[in-house]
Amino acid sequence: MDGAAAVYRTLLEKTPDHAPALAFLSAHAFGRGEFEQSAAYARAAAELMPDDPMLAQNLGVALREVGRLDEARAALARAIRLQPDFATAQLHFGTVQEQLGDAESAIRAYARALQLEPQLERLGADAAAPAAMRGPVRRALAARRREHRALHDAILVELESRCGGSALERVSDFLRLFHGEAEPEYAHPLQKPDWQYFPGLEPRPFFEREEFAWIERLEAGWRGIRDELLAVLAGDAGIEPYVPGLERPPQLWRELSGSLDWSAFQLLKGGRPVGPNVARCPQSMAVIETLDLAAAPPHTPEAFFSILKPGTHIPPHFGLSNLKLAVHLALLIPASCGIRVGAETRHWEEGKCLIFDDSFEHEAWNRSAELRAVLIVEAWNPGLTGVEREAIGRIIAASESFNAKWQP
Repeated sequence: MDGAAAVYRTLLEKTPDHAPALAFLSAHAFGRGEFEQSAAYARAAAELMPDDPMLAQNLGVALREVGRLDEARAALARAIRLQPDFATAQLHFGTVQEQLGDAESAIRAYARALQLEPQLERLGADAAAPAAMRGPVRRALAARRREHRALHDAILVELESRCGGSALERVSDFLRLFHGEAEPEYAHPLQKPDWQYFPGLEPRPFFEREEFAWIERLEAGWRGIRDELLAVLAGDAGIEPYVPGLERPPQLWRELSGSLDWSAFQLLKGGRPVGPNVARCPQSMAVIETLDLAAAPPHTPEAFFSILKPGTHIPPHFGLSNLKLAVHLALLIPASCGIRVGAETRHWEEGKCLIFDDSFEHEAWNRSAELRAVLIVEAWNPGLTGVEREAIGRIIAASESFNAKWQP
């Protein structure tokens, strides 16, 4: 590099307006920590090629390093005007705005950078990445964490003012886990949710029907629900693999990825009705709408027919969270079907509900020669208080809005 720099300096003596030479020497000086010299070369190159966004960015970065923040902001803003989808210019612009005390503008720039180039995030933990990139990425990620936490803290403060701090202690502990500020201490060796763990809930693999007053309403409508399921099964419209087809599925789901051996007919998905399917199952929906289901859009409630073909085995796995329970209304149950949750195995009985915490390791099988089908809905874990349910719903909704801002 030093040899090439000497060649370019000699070239500049003969041709002072050689923009590529100026750009190279700016980068060379920057790498040596000679930021004033880097800025001088970058400014000369940018004046020769004012429509080049890379040169404008390089000038802005060099000016930032020597503390000329207003000039740096102007140069980086020009780079973004010239190329609005210039992710690294957005990233560096964010660092300058943060240093100038404009936190909102910095967050907007950081979010835009990570939307444009999600792979930038990896540079924050890559020791081999250039420090000029690693530092700004880390600042962006830190700003993202602060904003996310602040959204949740505002919800917590509001609810504490209304209900008292003691009513939200477990939510506060949950948020520490949610944001990676503490490690979960699972209360049972076979319980390990894939997404979030709410501390302080009794670790129970199965729950009894009598613990939920609305279960009677669901079970009372089972024959009409089964009739609608049979009508659905008479065709195949709307029935989809439960495990999406992936080019490289995880080893656990390789056999079921994209397969109708385990399929679903969705009625509610992500908290919203699946229009064409709902229209075919009015009796089922009339019952479902009366139930006290877990509601935290856009994740829940969910309601769907789960269909397991003969000879199919769902391998041992963990659900997303202990916040909610899976409720299975048994509709078509041949012999030799069962489910293990934790260390306990149970069997479905047609017209009855089976309720379990799927954050425990669980697996299911159909060893018969006929279809097994259940209606699945989701209920809040009854160990949650009313204010905890409200807090969780609002926390999840806030995170969804946050993610929409920061993700592509």
